Amino acid sequence: MSKDITKRIKTFEDACETLGNEHPYVKEYLSTVNININITQDLISYLQLRIITEALNEGWKPTFDEGEYRYYPWFYTYTKEEYDALDEDEKEKCRIPLMSGCNPYAVGNFIFQNKVDAGLYTITSYGVRLFLKTEQLAKYCGEQFFDIWINFLFK
Repeated sequence: MSKDITKRIKTFEDACETLGNEHPYVKEYLSTVNININITQDLISYLQLRIITEALNEGWKPTFDEGEYRYYPWFYTYTKEEYDALDEDEKEKCRIPLMSGCNPYAVGNFIFQNKVDAGLYTITSYGVRLFLKTEQLAKYCGEQFFDIWINFLFK
């Protein structure tokens, strides 16, 4: 297909459709969510992000060769005080997840700002299956699928 992948994949359902029901990640997701057991939201979100990443990468797989760059969304967290100290342009770049302050697992007063980082000097627990082939795709994935990332990281 010649259409830009970010124009074709706007939702999780678009990513599933792009890969098809016979793709191993889609099959595993469907079989996991269709069984009648309690599954944590972070696991469901991880399975969704794996599908989204696979679809956005259009068959690209990291080779871990010297000089190869791999990207993933990177989120900053701010306290309310740190957020209040930001200028208006910086605040404009932030997204605030709607979460209950009463939930002991909620993020509470954190504010998130998406930033793409190649990860040269960072540590991540995202895993290889969530690497993206370009900085632009990582930024798109973090912004377009923000709610799924929040569920993966904090629920």
